[in-house]
Amino acid sequence: MEINLYFIFTRIFQMGITGSIMIAAVLLLRVLLCKAPRRYAYMLWGIVLFRLLCPISWPSVFSVLNLVDTPVLENRQADDSFPEERMGENNSPEKIILPKENMTKKAEPYSVQKFRLDVTFILPDIWLAGVFTLVCYGIFSALKLRWSIRCCMRLRDNIYVADYIASPFVFGLFHPRIYLPSSLRQEEWEYIILHEQRHIARKDYLIKILSFFALCLHWVHPLVWLAFVLSVKDMEMSCDEAVMGKMNRDIREEYANSLLQLAVGKSRIFGLPLAFTEGDVKSRIKHIMNYKKQTASASILAAVVCVIGLISLATNPMAEQEPSMKEDKAVSETQKKEAGFGINAETVIENAIMEQNDSVYAYSDEYDFACCNFVNLETVSDGFIAGSGEEIITYYGWAYYGEYQLSQDGIVEVGGSHLPVAVTLIKEKHGYRLKEYWEPRDGSYFVEDVKKKFPASAAKDGIDSQKFVLQQIQDCYAKAVTFGKLDTDKILKRLLDEICTGPNYSSNPYDYIRAHDREYQELGYYGSNTLEYCMQRFQDGDEEEKTGLKGHIMAQICEDILGIKGKIPVSAESASTGLEWYEAFDAYIANKINSESY
Repeated sequence: MEINLYFIFTRIFQMGITGSIMIAAVLLLRVLLCKAPRRYAYMLWGIVLFRLLCPISWPSVFSVLNLVDTPVLENRQADDSFPEERMGENNSPEKIILPKENMTKKAEPYSVQKFRLDVTFILPDIWLAGVFTLVCYGIFSALKLRWSIRCCMRLRDNIYVADYIASPFVFGLFHPRIYLPSSLRQEEWEYIILHEQRHIARKDYLIKILSFFALCLHWVHPLVWLAFVLSVKDMEMSCDEAVMGKMNRDIREEYANSLLQLAVGKSRIFGLPLAFTEGDVKSRIKHIMNYKKQTASASILAAVVCVIGLISLATNPMAEQEPSMKEDKAVSETQKKEAGFGINAETVIENAIMEQNDSVYAYSDEYDFACCNFVNLETVSDGFIAGSGEEIITYYGWAYYGEYQLSQDGIVEVGGSHLPVAVTLIKEKHGYRLKEYWEPRDGSYFVEDVKKKFPASAAKDGIDSQKFVLQQIQDCYAKAVTFGKLDTDKILKRLLDEICTGPNYSSNPYDYIRAHDREYQELGYYGSNTLEYCMQRFQDGDEEEKTGLKGHIMAQICEDILGIKGKIPVSAESASTGLEWYEAFDAYIANKINSESY
């Protein structure tokens, strides 16, 4: 499957911006909690980690993001659905295009726009190179540490003693172990082991891996680096507090001396993701010497601050309500269209299809009606234009265009096209505008162009020209019937009568269908109108019609349009009469309705 690196980069960058705001808020709350146990500050860093790694959250009026204007990722897909086309007066398709003056009002010279886009599209490669470098550093550091403990002696349970390590640490992913330096005095083992066991009990070894992974993803944001350093610092200090709280004597002095001795003359590898070293020794020693057990009231106050922080930092702002068209009675529909309000993606895409084919087929008055239809296969966000906040979105799908002559005898297509297209739009604040319209080259280049342009997941359907064409033609025929106010009963009766005229040498209904392939195909194009007409004839028609040749043909076309061959006990081909097929179909629908009602 093709990977859109720019899309990934922009989404992660947005998460980094949101996370940076959370980090700034935690830094402020951390000041308020400076006298409280460090476990509360450590809990707040957990919220930051959640926002850096999880692209979605739930809305709340208490979210801190209500105070700032920042892009927030929501649990939604980018406008990838195409509801029924909007119909104007007389139920004819509306042709709405953004006014040219609105499209060019703030336009920059092409060379400036191109330069901005060129620079912007280099950023994902730079970001990915940084991610790769940090991940390689983390793996290298872990392998180096693993090599240093290859020769160690088991003390008990998951506790080991090694000669070539500078300080105690926890190492491992699924089965974490505690490693103690052989230089550590035996009287110091008790509280040092308690410290490391606290890390394991809280799953700190997993949290630190996730923290390092978040740092790798968001390395471009300076506050994320600061958050990583401070969160590790709070992690270590909260473990120190837990150890001193469990001891039945004052171990502050000897605990601090042990940390000092372990750190003397030793170099520390920064950011090692799979182990816990002595960390910021100076701050830890100072914190240990100032440690006092907290009163109940102070703990309750700190817990309240954490709860407030959890609600405000872990949630997104409430979604803004779009202004309703119906509520704005003072502005006319024409003024709204001219201002660009309510312009949706499917409308702009259909306008683009109409204009593209209009120039090819020289649309003129001799054609009574023109129509288009777009089947969307996949929607891909190509990122944001730097500095503008406008999103570039490409829609990949099949575009059908038809020009028709209409009469009471039926619909005649006099021109049209059916091609896979890629339509790139720019999503602005009040709607969309066309950026690029792409079609593949003809002939031997067709398949190659589609495979190269379309996402891998949509390329197969982008080559299959028959998969969607019938439903697209049916859609345009339905609009043409409404536009021309055609009497479809008269048209469909004529088509069925023509099919029944021959060949006289055969009594097989399918020979009649094959001999009148064009008329039978036309029946399929009328879609729902054909279904309605045939079902009505099966209910109200005479016995000769329902049980004769016409009944067979009506049963077959209904089965083809519905696509239910093999889904009901009696197929149109095996039924002795068209009426038998209709009764089997009617029973199938009744049973399905009854089963769904229970």
